[in-house]
Amino acid sequence: MVMGNIKKIVLILVLVSLFIAGLVSIYSITKKSSTEQKSAEKVETVKPTESMEEKVNENSPVVQFEVSSTEIVSNKQSEMKIVFEKLPEPPPTAATLHLTYDPKVIKIDDISEGDLWTGVNVLERKIDNEKGDLKFSLGQGFEDKVTGKTTLAVLKITAVGNNISSSIKIEEDSAIASVGINKLIFLKGMPLKIEIK
Repeated sequence: MVMGNIKKIVLILVLVSLFIAGLVSIYSITKKSSTEQKSAEKVETVKPTESMEEKVNENSPVVQFEVSSTEIVSNKQSEMKIVFEKLPEPPPTAATLHLTYDPKVIKIDDISEGDLWTGVNVLERKIDNEKGDLKFSLGQGFEDKVTGKTTLAVLKITAVGNNISSSIKIEEDSAIASVGINKLIFLKGMPLKIEIK
């Protein structure tokens, strides 16, 4: 009889403990969700200050499009590279490209990393062919090395229409970062003007 009562008491204690643990878990999740919501409400975009960035100037690294021809055939995929005119010193360890284009004329099929590093971490690859906007962020792999080569990215596009001119523009917020330099270095680039045949 006493043994049966002890089993019942132990069972009741285990159930009460589980119930309390469940309540604590629910409270923690609710509290965390509430804290995340408050944190999300407080988030604001912080624009880099002058000391953190270097505006585009005559010393800014130059990136350019490398193409076999500025005339491309309609409805046929073409490949082009985005390269540094001269590899910056110190070499970049991360980069962000922001390209804009006319989505009625140009469709970007893909963008991939170039040959700057022996290994790459792609952080963002966002192609919006409805708005004509591409954002591509990448960085040198943790154990990887700089190759000394200059290709930042490889772009694959398909143009539509015939006898039309268009362009792909490297936006002013395209930038690089390097170890030891505590600011963004914005890239200077000319738009690529293409003729669609």
